[in-house]
Amino acid sequence: RNFAGGVLIGHRDGWLLVREEGRKVTGTSVGGDVTGSVDALGHFPSGVTLIHGDNGWFTARETGGELTFAPAGGPDTARVLHMARVGSGVLVQPWDGWLLAREAGGKVTFTPVAAGRDTTDEVFRLHELPGGAVLIGAARGLFVARDTGGTVTLEHARDPETGPVRILRGLSGGGVLIGAAAGWFVAREAGGKVTVTPAGPMTIGSAPQDARNPGYQMRDLPGGG
Repeated sequence: RNFAGGVLIGHRDGWLLVREEGRKVTGTSVGGDVTGSVDALGHFPSGVTLIHGDNGWFTARETGGELTFAPAGGPDTARVLHMARVGSGVLVQPWDGWLLAREAGGKVTFTPVAAGRDTTDEVFRLHELPGGAVLIGAARGLFVARDTGGTVTLEHARDPETGPVRILRGLSGGGVLIGAAAGWFVAREAGGKVTVTPAGPMTIGSAPQDARNPGYQMRDLPGGG
């Protein structure tokens, strides 16, 4: 994760903050093993990072050039599958539903989102949009999460029907490439709305539905492809 002018890396023995200065890359151990093994990270607009690990919920923040970790409270959940920024908060998907986390004055609060796991079924990808919404690629199709007036809603994007969505990848023109069972699509956000259109003919057909991590088979090109 990008953090404090560098990249925050969780590893077996703790955390490493990697920075580049004057073409030299250095790594500094931080935090020890306070969090335990980490399953998900999210970023608040304030720059604070939300972490869930074996030892519970934590925040990480930079103060005076130093990285500090602090317990964040939060609900007792064995595992968090995904996190993504939505509006002014962080959308969190534990195993059994959805939560909205907010940070203010150094305190993190969690509220349930009125959408259970059965709404989306298994979730494969989350993609943050510049306007604050989040695209959700799931077994039951494409969903859009929005924070409106402090309430997060999940809307099923059914026009067109995509079927299960396994790939969400940002494009240089601002759109998001969607790889789904029904083919390839492009999502664009404008005026607070998300529109989805077919991407055009693809010689490889629809996105693979049997690979656990098909997005890892894609790479960004220097020219923006």
